[in-house]
Amino acid sequence: MGGTSILKQQTTNNKQQTTNNKQQTTNKQQTTNNKQQTTNNQQPTTNNKQPTTNNKRQQTTTNDNKQPTTNDNKQQTTTNQQPTTNNKQQTTNNKQQTTTNQQPTTNNKQQTTNNKQQTTNNKMPTANRESPLVPNFEIIINGSPLPVEAKLHVMSLSIDHDVNLPGMFTLELTDSDSQDEETTWINDEEIFAIGNVVEIKLGYADDLDTLMIGEITGIEPEFAFDRLPSLTVRGYDRRHRLQRGRKTKTFVQQKDSDIAALIAQEVGLTAEVEDSQVVHNYILQAEQTDIEFLQERAKRINYEVVVEDRTLFFRSVANGASEILTLSFDDDLREFYPRLSSMGQVSELTVRGWNPQEKQAIVGQAKVGDEVATMGGQNSGAAIVEEAFSTAVARVSDRPILTQAEADQFAKARFNRVALTLVTGEGVCWGRTDLQPGKVIKIAGLGSRFNGQYYVTATVHRYQAQSGYQTHFTVRRNSV
Repeated sequence: MGGTSILKQQTTNNKQQTTNNKQQTTNKQQTTNNKQQTTNNQQPTTNNKQPTTNNKRQQTTTNDNKQPTTNDNKQQTTTNQQPTTNNKQQTTNNKQQTTTNQQPTTNNKQQTTNNKQQTTNNKMPTANRESPLVPNFEIIINGSPLPVEAKLHVMSLSIDHDVNLPGMFTLELTDSDSQDEETTWINDEEIFAIGNVVEIKLGYADDLDTLMIGEITGIEPEFAFDRLPSLTVRGYDRRHRLQRGRKTKTFVQQKDSDIAALIAQEVGLTAEVEDSQVVHNYILQAEQTDIEFLQERAKRINYEVVVEDRTLFFRSVANGASEILTLSFDDDLREFYPRLSSMGQVSELTVRGWNPQEKQAIVGQAKVGDEVATMGGQNSGAAIVEEAFSTAVARVSDRPILTQAEADQFAKARFNRVALTLVTGEGVCWGRTDLQPGKVIKIAGLGSRFNGQYYVTATVHRYQAQSGYQTHFTVRRNSV
């Protein structure tokens, strides 16, 4: 009996040992799962940006809770660790939720920053490479916005302004996304009808400025077997009305500014003219279009003919005005290519005419010092050639000059027109709607010789769906 009891006790102990071994195996499996869970928690989440430090703290806390136990109490310890692991998982989820909740706050701060940026630039926000703004445009035809379906197909648009030519706009659209569908925009005779009035606005986000109001004068579709059809819509400002038809007319005892106002009225434009002061006894428009005739008269007195919407401006070249903006490579300027040339510069200009009533010669002169302004430079073109090549005199006698006032006006106008060709240049900057012909700008960061004021003679504002909004410009300067 005693031996039997000993055998039973040994059998019981073996069963208990087997149970403890199974329990130990279970504990090891649980520990492996906890480590796997810890490893998963340590993987970085890109969207929520959960710091790795929090996961490491979680792993450390989990390891600290694993107190060494004997086989008899490991089961209890494992049971106690399970709620702890669940609580930690819940804590991790709460932290992730907190991080997610913080994301809208970050977005709100970013939106507030953008709103402040837009508020700061009240007139025209300029492109900032550190905080780029989204270029935008709006096209209004006959008072109504371009339909959204058509606007989504606009690939590019450009607005060309030149003090010597009518302003022009071009608008390029791709057609529907399938060659099996009807060519919508090409066949639309209502939106893109000849003569429709088009207003084009450019800018950034919701801050847009009108760059041109013109009229559609032509459409140019393109068809090819390997790409979708496209349509280019072309038009001009109302200066194009001055190109229609050649005329022969005479004007007696009138100033050039009076003649410009009269012609503007004839073509349905409002005139805003600067008094040209000199009264001419007799002027002939000989088989010329109105724009040819007006530009010829403007060139004689260093004036410009410009049309904006329904207003015709007849004004002097304002290269003596103050600059309206400054461009440099630290902000908007991207490229600039100036050229300095003394060819054509003169130190003195003489105009000769004849007074038939008094039967005597008329002489008008202009020389160094008669420049309208030196635009911030040290030496004008006339002064440079006089110092370098001695006196260079130009004489003009190939046109009728009948009065002394006309001779003096013509001499000074021609002298200043030549002087303004001393420095010419072309440049590119991020899109700026305030950069317009007929204005003076300042360019900085070029060195002492080429820093200073420049007179803008032409601009091209270009928007492309892929490259954004840029402004190309042409400038002149009369000194360095």
